[in-house]
Amino acid sequence: MDMVSSIGFLAACTSTLRLGTGICILPQNNPVYAAKEYATLDFLSNGRLDFGVGVGWSWEEFEACGAPWPNRGKRCDEYLDVINESHMHNVPPGSESHFKVVVVSPVFDDLGRVQRHQRMNALLADEL
Repeated sequence: MDMVSSIGFLAACTSTLRLGTGICILPQNNPVYAAKEYATLDFLSNGRLDFGVGVGWSWEEFEACGAPWPNRGKRCDEYLDVINESHMHNVPPGSESHFKVVVVSPVFDDLGRVQRHQRMNALLADEL
């Protein structure tokens, strides 16, 4: 089962239960999409998400995902910086060669429904 979808389902069915990812192998993912997915889960669960991250141990999994095995620890640190900084709408230090500013953010009405999107400072990976 998909972890993000499953946690979203649990968030909708509960109101006080803490929700955890276990371990997301972050270097196998696009950090911008991961930031968006997990920020959405945290928002929809009213801040109940615990986001666990790991660097992975199986080169076969990385190969199957098309993600590079070398430097996965350093990439994981950079991705965490991107995720943290994207929530503050700043470009992380030292990431200029990998990321550029461009994403949009939803604008909600009083009932929490998306009304439109507005351009904001966020991050999009040039290449992973």
